[in-house]
Amino acid sequence: MGQERFRTITSSYYRGAQGIILVYDVANRESFEALPRWYSELETYVSPSVVKIIVGNKVDKEFSRQVSYAEGQNFAKRMNSLFIEASAKTAVGVKEAFEEVVAKIIDTPELWAPVGSSKKSKNTQVNRTAGAGAQTSRMPGTINLGEGQEDEAYGGGCSC
Repeated sequence: MGQERFRTITSSYYRGAQGIILVYDVANRESFEALPRWYSELETYVSPSVVKIIVGNKVDKEFSRQVSYAEGQNFAKRMNSLFIEASAKTAVGVKEAFEEVVAKIIDTPELWAPVGSSKKSKNTQVNRTAGAGAQTSRMPGTINLGEGQEDEAYGGGCSC
C-alpha cells in the first residue's frame, strides 16, 4: 500500500476528502497488516466523519488467499469502515465498492458543510431519485446521480 517515497506529500491529498478507499491484496498478508498504519495516518489528517472503505482486492487469486473474508470484515468493523472484496482484474465488486462509498457520503450530512463552516449550506440538495434522462432544475451545490447526464449550466460532472 503506497510508495514510501511519496509519504511526505500524502497529507495534502487528504485535504477536503469525503471518502477514502484503502485496498489490500487478499493474497498478501503484509498488505493487510499495513492497514493499521494507514488508519493511524488518517486519524491525523481527516475528520472522523470521512467515509472509509476497505477493499480486499485480487479475489480472483482465491487459490493463494492469505487473508480470509471474515478477517477483513472484522477489521473493517473494528475501524468503523465499510468492507467489500473485489477483483480489479475481473471487475467483480469494483463498481459496488464505489457505489457504497458514494451512498455513505450522501448519507453523511456533516461532509456536505462548506469548507470553513460548521453549518450545512442551504443550497446543498441531493437528488437521489433522478434517473437517466430525468429533467430536474437544480440549484448550485446540487448533485444529480442520473447516469450520463451533462449539465452545461453547472459545468457537468465532478468539480473535484
